Amino acid sequence: MIPILYGSDEQNFTSNGLGRLADAISCIVEEERNGIYELTMEYPVGGRHFGHLLLSNIIYCRASENPKKQAFRIYDVSDAIDGITTIKAQHISYQLTAIPVAPFTADDPADTVSALNDYAVANVPFTIDTDVTTGAFALTEPMSIRAAIGGDSGILTEWGAEVEWDMYDVHILT
Repeated sequence: MIPILYGSDEQNFTSNGLGRLADAISCIVEEERNGIYELTMEYPVGGRHFGHLLLSNIIYCRASENPKKQAFRIYDVSDAIDGITTIKAQHISYQLTAIPVAPFTADDPADTVSALNDYAVANVPFTIDTDVTTGAFALTEPMSIRAAIGGDSGILTEWGAEVEWDMYDVHILT
């Protein structure tokens, strides 16, 4: 599968964007259960779309055997060594690290995922759902939505749950 490069404001991913990255030497996605979800790509400086591999642009590709593609926002473009640069990108869900949520208390999982949207300080372009049926949650200090979900005292820890990041959908699962 050839990754596709998009501009930083893309949300639909239905076109060829800025172009297909057929010149990529490698494109590896690393996902840890309830942990990091990142892409590392090696790309030649002479590649057709090298000039568009800019911070905040998005690489869209398959991240696993699952045929559904995922979006990764570029956060680092290394200096070239022997004509090859390394691009690092985080899954689009890392946008949730920039959306603060105010403290709240919820009696059950359904109220908890609703509160993440209701108490967010900014617009949340993600859908958050859960199949967990029992468990209260209290957020005692402001933090990002991503930290509230997966941080040391976050929802995943409190409920013994797992998270599935799927584009703009966040599934908190038993």
